[in-house]
Amino acid sequence: MKNAKALHIIQLSCGRQIQDELCHFELAKDSWSHLSVVYGKTLKINLDKLEQDDDDIVSVKHKELFRMVGRGDPIENIKIDQDVYDDITSISARTLLHVAVNAGNLKNVEMLVREGRDEFVTKQDRHGDTALALAAYYNAKLDIVKYMVDSKMGEMLLMTHNTNEELPVHMAAGKGHKKMTTFLYSKTPGEVFKKDSRNRVLLLDRCITAELFGKRI
Repeated sequence: MKNAKALHIIQLSCGRQIQDELCHFELAKDSWSHLSVVYGKTLKINLDKLEQDDDDIVSVKHKELFRMVGRGDPIENIKIDQDVYDDITSISARTLLHVAVNAGNLKNVEMLVREGRDEFVTKQDRHGDTALALAAYYNAKLDIVKYMVDSKMGEMLLMTHNTNEELPVHMAAGKGHKKMTTFLYSKTPGEVFKKDSRNRVLLLDRCITAELFGKRI
């Protein structure tokens, strides 16, 4: 348990590219050794402190609800206080919607998108990822992604960059998720690629790297 906590916190403390480097490590100390070798003195994380930290938690009031959603338990019959939509996890700064998307329960996602304010639906975590961006990156169920894209804030979600200047479609392509990439590309407004060539070039680069062919960009 102690190792899992430390490993989880190390991964959350790193950028997206570094997270990909660490995904195959099972021990926190192995991850730490890799970071020390590659990044040396630029690394400012204290492993001893990490091993003493708690999980990526929220306020005590909403902790159980976040855990339920994280397990994929249905919450449509639970009365939810409005202030839960303002709560975020302590390390990754993720909302209940981020957690619901990762858990893969469509009904929970639908309820949260329907009941939450616009700012809640488009909230970005510490890496600048919206819930839709996480769904794209982790190749969530396509029906969840379709629901979010078709929602009131869908277009804004498609056009929101994270801290690495990536759109959801870039994230899906970078991970080699062909169906997800094709769908997101078909829904992302064309002006995004016409007005800023960097978006087009990055998508092309990601598709070539992941060997996603057959779609003209």
